[in-house]
Amino acid sequence: MDYPRTLQEFDEWFASEAACIEYLQRIRWVDGFRCPHCGGTSAWPTVRGQFRCVQCQRQTSITAGTVFEGTRKPLRTWFLAMWYMTNQKPGVSALGLQRVLGLGYDHRPQKLSPGDDPAHVVMPRVHRVAALLDRWWLGTHQGAIRPKHLDYYLDEFTFRFNRRQSRARGLLFYRLLQQAVQVAAVPYRRLIGGKDGPPTCSG
Repeated sequence: MDYPRTLQEFDEWFASEAACIEYLQRIRWVDGFRCPHCGGTSAWPTVRGQFRCVQCQRQTSITAGTVFEGTRKPLRTWFLAMWYMTNQKPGVSALGLQRVLGLGYDHRPQKLSPGDDPAHVVMPRVHRVAALLDRWWLGTHQGAIRPKHLDYYLDEFTFRFNRRQSRARGLLFYRLLQQAVQVAAVPYRRLIGGKDGPPTCSG
């Protein structure tokens, strides 16, 4: 079992930053190190905590190309936030974890029925799902959801809904971490509806 089952085990597994890096390395490089520049499979660690490829001599970080890239927060802090997100039913308000779910897909609405059948006929229990969503964002976010952030809230709700019957809460943490190392970081300015790039000032 490659994930902690309780908060006590979480504290034991991730007692240091080095332990978090080692765990992240096992998740990201399941089949061993892979250089993002040349595809080399051998590397040695540097004193700065990076990995130098034996083949091309270029250095890479375990967090490069992931949602953790460029962060100033310790990995343990990230891990703890992800643990609470997956182990608390109400969720973590406005967390979203940089939209690691549903990412890369275009929304293309399609009519499911050629006729005028009501929604609950075409999609059984759709009203229950809508009611759960309504209850979730009223309870967790107090109904304070802005349209420009809606996608991120729906991502979190979908992640929770699809795993609502899971008994292994540690496995949810593990799956979320797997997804976190598969996508690049999303700039904060984009999360709040702004544009990418450094902030500017006038005067």
